[in-house]
Formats: sequence, structure tokens, C-alpha cells
Amino acid sequence: MIVASVWTLMALFTVLVVLWRSPYYEQSYELTQMTNYAVISQDRGIDLSKLVRQPSLTPDGRHVHTTMKGSVACDVPVCSQLGVDILEKGGNSADAAVTVALCVGGINMFNSGIGGGGYFVAKKYEEEEAIAIDAREAAPLASDKYMFKGREHLSKVGGLAAGIPGEIKGLYTLFELQGSGNLSWGDVVMPVVELLRGGWNASVVLAAVVEADKKVLLANREDYYFLFKGNTTDQVIELNDLVRHLELANTLELIANNGSDAIFYDPQGPIASNLIKTANEHGGIFSDDDFSGYSVDVRPAIKTRFLNNDVFTAGGSSSGPALVHALNIMDHFGEHVGGDMDPLATHRLVEAMKWAASSRSRLGDPDTNLTDFVIGKEWTQYAIDHWNDSHTLAHWMGYKPEYELNQPHGTTSFAIVDKDHNSVAVTSTINLLFGSLVRDKVTGVILNNEMDDFSTPGVPNSFGVEPSIHNFIRPKKRPLSSSVPTIIVNELGKPDLVIASAGGSRILTAVLQAIVRVYSYHMPLLEAIAYPRIHHQLMPDHIEHEDFIGSDIIEALKEKGHSMVRSEPKTAMNAIRRWQGDYLAVSDFWRKRAEAAAQKNDS
Repeated sequence: MIVASVWTLMALFTVLVVLWRSPYYEQSYELTQMTNYAVISQDRGIDLSKLVRQPSLTPDGRHVHTTMKGSVACDVPVCSQLGVDILEKGGNSADAAVTVALCVGGINMFNSGIGGGGYFVAKKYEEEEAIAIDAREAAPLASDKYMFKGREHLSKVGGLAAGIPGEIKGLYTLFELQGSGNLSWGDVVMPVVELLRGGWNASVVLAAVVEADKKVLLANREDYYFLFKGNTTDQVIELNDLVRHLELANTLELIANNGSDAIFYDPQGPIASNLIKTANEHGGIFSDDDFSGYSVDVRPAIKTRFLNNDVFTAGGSSSGPALVHALNIMDHFGEHVGGDMDPLATHRLVEAMKWAASSRSRLGDPDTNLTDFVIGKEWTQYAIDHWNDSHTLAHWMGYKPEYELNQPHGTTSFAIVDKDHNSVAVTSTINLLFGSLVRDKVTGVILNNEMDDFSTPGVPNSFGVEPSIHNFIRPKKRPLSSSVPTIIVNELGKPDLVIASAGGSRILTAVLQAIVRVYSYHMPLLEAIAYPRIHHQLMPDHIEHEDFIGSDIIEALKEKGHSMVRSEPKTAMNAIRRWQGDYLAVSDFWRKRAEAAAQKNDS
């Protein structure tokens, strides 16, 4: 039986979804059994004190991995190393990206996996432009824009919540278009098969997640048996316990031996047929044609200039255009020597975040949105013309949002650079924690709940803003995402910053702040990732800030009309920076116990 995890949309609602809910969201649950799922109502916070998660003003330099060769920065230390192993075997950044994505999706199966989708921005050193692969999940052919009206909880849990997975096709497309040619598809997939089959030790993050979600997992114990101690106990795994995911290992082995992505999308094959069957047993509407007809969207990456550097980011159904708009605004103001300690610099960054949020309200499926307008000079100039360095605008309507902003969740992220200066930035997700909670017992695949990222007609948000017509459901459409995997190159064409973040609707602002810190404030990458972050998404009209922002900055921002709200960390960022001939890789140890890895210079 599938347990529903349904979040509180308003105080009147009693149901609650499992947030971005990486290990960082604190809540506990009461379960009420219902037909084919259980509603989880919000009670009070779960104590996740075992997982200390906070920014640092004194980050340890040992978290910087330096090399003149290749490096990987991702959420899971063993996956960073697996990626480096691929580089050592003669693979390039695209080859390693396949291994890293499958590894992270296998170990942190609550955040991402082959039952979900993602975005890949990749640039070959010798080529002037980068490519962006949109492997976002697509709405099934039987979908319609009213399918969740009056039953919104079904967009979060069960088979109806799942879109057609795109990750495997996205990874294979990346491998085919930009792989080194030195390694086979099996060469980059099999290391993950061996890891999942042999087992790994549960990290503090995984242990915290399963403990926090224990009641959900217990109600679905047969599906999630591998997260329990033994076959008969009801005790979930703990830190350093050995974990194996045999069904997923077997599925990845089939994909490896097939030599391509074809076996995953063949409706008569052993993978798609089981996913269709399982999804539909839990209320889904998957069909054979959904899988056989799925395709990724490959386009040139969106490009802009920021402080004399070329910036490449994702387009399509991502929030890349909104990031470009914010960078265009910040480019107008140039460098800020005071950086984080300068109230004016921080005010300008917050205002750029608010304009970026307005831009997001115009985005959605690439065939229906206003990308050209959002990244254009006219929209940038409009923001600058309505700018006030002394005070934030009096009302959020002054930023001209067209529609309600959707609230994506989840994701994992990583960055890779190889010795030949090829680079890849990736975000991947199944959306909420454990996605739709539907796990196919045969393949081990956990299906996403990305249908929750669409908007539904006729349901204004609490601010009275209508849902976006650009983000309504239709067959084969992809919902709007906050993902902004980004590559910045220097004047020599070498990757200068490769960066991506997890954290749902906060992804855009986290990446924006990091880029501004590195280029406008001249902040080292270690501090740019470890230091406290701020976030503003226009609605609600307040700044969320992590600990250690500083009381002087908080008071100065209040004087400029900003409302301040303290927030737990809700993003995790990974990046690689070129500095004085070396590549410096930093993962977000402070918020997700992540660790990068790098090739040894003498290897």
C-alpha cells in the first residue's frame, strides 16, 4: 500500500507533504489509513539534531579539493570518487556525469534516481557554445489540466503524481553527444551496479531521512524493505549500517548490458512494462506510448555575459532564463568591494532575486513561455528603471509578476570538470522526499511526483495571484522547474565556475548569490558555498536568512523596508572553480555532508 505524504497548503488543511524534505525539514506525522494511501497530518517538529546543518563563517579548507586535472563535486562522497575513477580510466566529464547521477540516485534515493528527471548543461572546451539537455519528466498522454482540481493531494502521492521519467534518456543523450568515446555505456554504468549490489554504509543524511520518515516507511515496509534492519524487524537502518539495493542494481545492469537507454523505454521490455503496471495499480495513467514516445529536448544553452564572463545555463522548462535576467541586472551594478557586509550590495542582490521571481512567473514549457522576453534587454531595463537603492518597492505587485509561482522541491546537484577542460553541471530530482512513494518492487525504481509542479486552473494563491497559464498540464508537457545548472567560462574558453544547487524554489537564489559572491564580491569558492544564504521569492514578501547573517545587515535591510525571517538551510550547492591554473572543487558539507573529489596531479 502506498502512503500519502500531503503537505499543508493552508492552515485550514490538515494534510502535509514531505517538503523538499531532504533531511533538513523537521516535522512528524499522524497517519490515517485511507483507500490505497494514508494521509499524513502535520503534528510537530521531528528532532533532527543528529544532523547538524548550518552555514559556517569559518569553513575548513580541507573541504577544498584542488587539482590541475579533473574533479567532481556532488552530494555523496563515494559518488564524487566514483566520478573521479571514471576520469582516471580515460573518461571525460560527460562520461563521469552518467556514473555520478546514477550513483547519487542509488544512494540518496529519496532525492533523485532513474524514476525522475533532470537538466544537464555541458560544454566541450573546443566548442564555443554549450548544450542544455532538458530531461524533465513529461505529463502522460492521458493528462489534462483539470486532473487534480478538487483532489490536489493526488499530485503528490501515488501513481497519478508521476510523470514519465527522463533521467536515463537524458544521461544517454549526454553520453552520446559529449562522451569521450574511450569508455562504453556499460563502463560508466556498471560501477554503480557493483556499489548497489555490494552495499554501502548509511550516511548521517540517509539515517536522518529514514528515521524522520519512519512511520511512512513502516506503512510501506514491503516496498522499502532495504531500509530496515533485516527482514523481520521494524527498526530502520542507522548510521554506518550496510545498505544494499539489489533490484535497482539488477535494473541498472540490464541498462548497462543493453548498451543504450532503449531497454528502459521499451514498453514491452522488463523495465517500462513493470513501471507502467505498478504506477497504474496505484491510480496512475501511464501507457505504452508514454514511454516509447518520450524524448529529451536538446538545445543550445541560454547565454549571457556577467562581468566579462560568458554564462551558460539551462533553458526549456528550467528557471535558467530567470537567472539570466537577475545576472543582467547585477551586471549593471558591477562589483561590490564590501560584499556580504555591505547593506547596499545585499539590498541589490535581494531586489534582483525579487525580479527573478517575477520572471519565473512567465516561464514554463519551452513551447509556451516567454524566454526571449525574460532574457531580453527591455525587461532588464524595466527593472533598472523601477529600481530604488534606498528602499525596496512598496508592494510585491511593483515587480509585475504575471502569475502565481509554483513551488518545486527536492533535487540533487553536481558539477564536473575534466583534465581537458570539458565541463558538466547537473540537477536531478524525483521531487518530494521518495517522490510519489510508489516503488516498483521488480525494478527497484522509485517514481517521481513531478506532476505536483504543474499549476491548476482556477485556484489563486493566498495573495490572489492566478496560477500560470504557461504551467498548466497538457499531454507530454514538462512542468516548470527551479533548476539552473550553470557553467561560466573565462576569456580563454576554460570553465571558470561550474555550479548547481538543490533546494526546490530556493535553487535559483542560491546559485545567483554564489555567482555574485564569486564575481562581484571576489569571494573564494569555499566561503561562497559555506557562508549563510538569503532567499526571496517575492511571495511571501520577506527575506529568509540562515544563521550568522549578522545583526547589522539585518537591521540595515529592515531600514530599507525588508521583512526578515530566520530559516533553516534548505539548499545544498556543489561547484568547481578555476583559480590560478587549478580547479577547486567544493561540495556543501555544511548543509548535506557532501564532499567533492579530485584527480591527483601525479596520476
